[in-house]
Amino acid sequence: MTIDDIIQVLNSRFEATLGKSLTPTEVEILEAAWDNRAYSDVASRLYISEGYIKNVASRLWQRLSDLCGETISKANFRGIIAAFVDIDRFNPSIKATVMIIDDLAANLDLLSQLLTEQQYRVRTLTSGKMALRSIRNNPPDLILLDIKMPEMDGFAVCETLKQEEPLAEIPIIFLSAVDEVFDKVKAFELGAVDYITKPFQAIEVLKRVETQLTLLRQHQQLKAEIDEHLQSEMLLYQSRSLLANVLNAAPDGIAAAQAVRDLVTGKLVNLQCVLANPRFAEMLGQRQSDLMGDRLLKELLEGLEPGLFAACFDVITTGEALETTVELDIQTATLLVTKLADGIALTLRA
Repeated sequence: MTIDDIIQVLNSRFEATLGKSLTPTEVEILEAAWDNRAYSDVASRLYISEGYIKNVASRLWQRLSDLCGETISKANFRGIIAAFVDIDRFNPSIKATVMIIDDLAANLDLLSQLLTEQQYRVRTLTSGKMALRSIRNNPPDLILLDIKMPEMDGFAVCETLKQEEPLAEIPIIFLSAVDEVFDKVKAFELGAVDYITKPFQAIEVLKRVETQLTLLRQHQQLKAEIDEHLQSEMLLYQSRSLLANVLNAAPDGIAAAQAVRDLVTGKLVNLQCVLANPRFAEMLGQRQSDLMGDRLLKELLEGLEPGLFAACFDVITTGEALETTVELDIQTATLLVTKLADGIALTLRA
């Protein structure tokens, strides 16, 4: 089995549960873990910081651990994940894993058959204490929980789970022959998402289970989207920081300007500076802050060389670069102008 096989299966599972696949950065992290390469190698390949890679990896290992029901890290990824991919827990026909906790075997048999026929993977337990151990080792997607059980009742099981992360997020539906308002209120106060009274109708159980699993998937998808948005924001911030450091340290003067066009005719009327490094401002005898913002460059360009603004216009129109020599106050410099979207990039080199 190759890492490509692993990634294909994981993408399928994440798309089924979260509505989205692995990001390119996450794929790079998995490939590095498979080949026993360091996070620093991933960072250098992607031109981003090692700290950012470690943050993404931490969230990825948690998602994989939740998916597989076993703690997964960079160190044990290769050894564990291949075994999980091989077994039927990754069978795409399986909707979700439902755990049923009830001390009556008849109830377990009935619910197990009902859910299995609907392509759910079912795990059954008759003891609250045994159920807690099983859940901690391999969390299910949803729990059907009886209230009246010996040793440890359903309320105690629910209360314990809601105090443990990330088990607290597992939806719990109570099953009870007691149809008392007090019990229902207590169930919801403890964090249950639903309450089904025995004897139950098969269609009712199926619809309630399906509804809660749909809500769970929507919650997981929203959480994944928020995490991805935060990752993108962090990456954007780091990219901007890296760009600023490169520009500030550059020996050449570098600037970028966007076209200012007539709103009616679309004709180019001026250029607005959107970026200028300290060296560019210094070579022109300007303050960096004065070049930015609303500063228009037509007058400045014409002051460097008559006809230079029109030449820059030609660069935008034709896409052909311009190289010329300009006389600055303290030195002669070479000016290179290239097309950049609907604008230009300027490089001054002494």
